[in-house]
Amino acid sequence: MQGHAIGAINPFTIGGVMALIMALILFPARPAPRPAPIVAQRAHRLLWRGLGLLWGVDGLLQWQPALFTSRFLTSMRLNLTGQPPWVIQLLNGGYRLWASHPVWANAGAGALQVALGIVLWRQYQTRWGRRALWVALVWALVVWVFGEGLGGLFTPGPTYWGGAPGAGILYALAAAALLMPWRLWSSGRLMLVWRRGLGVVWWAGAALQTAAWDWTRRGNYAMLQGALRTHQPHWVTASLGQLGGVLATQPLAANAVMVAVMALLGWMAWRDWDGLGTWTLGFLWIVTLWLGQDLGGLFTGTGTDPGVPAILGLAWAVAWISRAPSSIRVVTPEGVKVRNYRPGRPRSGHSA
Repeated sequence: MQGHAIGAINPFTIGGVMALIMALILFPARPAPRPAPIVAQRAHRLLWRGLGLLWGVDGLLQWQPALFTSRFLTSMRLNLTGQPPWVIQLLNGGYRLWASHPVWANAGAGALQVALGIVLWRQYQTRWGRRALWVALVWALVVWVFGEGLGGLFTPGPTYWGGAPGAGILYALAAAALLMPWRLWSSGRLMLVWRRGLGVVWWAGAALQTAAWDWTRRGNYAMLQGALRTHQPHWVTASLGQLGGVLATQPLAANAVMVAVMALLGWMAWRDWDGLGTWTLGFLWIVTLWLGQDLGGLFTGTGTDPGVPAILGLAWAVAWISRAPSSIRVVTPEGVKVRNYRPGRPRSGHSA
């Protein structure tokens, strides 16, 4: 997993973060109904198996031939750019260890990730499955630190467009959520926190995107230039070229749209807006971010994961599936379609 951003910390970035804090203070989340236990179970299963699928894909990507060469370590050392001295020292220690046995290290990393994917997919809510979650949490943090350079958060001007906050930390948070006691899931409390947390994630992205660097042609477009020079399928480079054309010719308007979309998504998630427009806008924006990040480098021969948008898309899907129980229909164990079903409650008046 890789990801870093370039830019400059300035009053615009500080202003964006202050605006985020003020929004959280002035606009508290409104009360929202908790999802029924059967809905929470479905969201829990989706997150569990979705995380397993992502780990399996990451492991298979780790076995690409180019990653067994010095080319992979060279790409990881790009994470050193713009980092403070203490981060550089930390990362160099890990890179020296990897360089001492690069083939075995890469093979081991790939095998571990494939194993995590298989166990999480097949061992839902079992003892082995929970053990795999603990391993996944720890390994995700290792990947976040050394593979992603702490998501580039300590470099000047990190943005979601540039790969912040890093997929590793989001993998770790997902594993931590799955390790929470089941009563927090079945009561619906964790899912409310999940949706509000996504609101904060989107607002943070909008705040980081307000850096002055991002309003110029050298900002967001510069991050695409490396991808445009990489040998990839024509449809990928053509799509990146069209996106790059917009960023190059209309940098001010393009960045304004980025900030506005993420600010709006944050507002919708925080205020628990449950509408088709909310979820559609979120998924469309995640796809746009994925394209802007070169689809995670999946077609470059050195990509090690689908990128931040993949785990963010999974998180958004989990929030969507756990939306207010009155807005969806479920099938009870008796095979009856009902609204707002909760085990033990009379079903009169709730039949679909």
